[in-house]
Amino acid sequence: MEDQQQRYERARARVQAIKGFYIHASVFVVVNIGLFVINALTSGLASGVWWFYWPLLGWGIGLGAHALGVFGFGGVALGAEIGRNARPGR
Repeated sequence: MEDQQQRYERARARVQAIKGFYIHASVFVVVNIGLFVINALTSGLASGVWWFYWPLLGWGIGLGAHALGVFGFGGVALGAEIGRNARPGR
């Protein structure tokens, strides 16, 4: 019974990690579309000054790191592995 409970908790943590990534990716897309529109309406179309790609680039690196943490290394969530190894008594 204990083994089944542990497997359930690992599966639940994995689903939460994947869900968190998809929320992060959705917010990334929505916010960066908004930044593009603001940039286009204020200075981008008239004078050709584009700045929206700087937050896009920085946040994109963070999103890539999040994706690597959730889906990388054979599908093992890094946070779950680190948390499980750091618990006292294990």
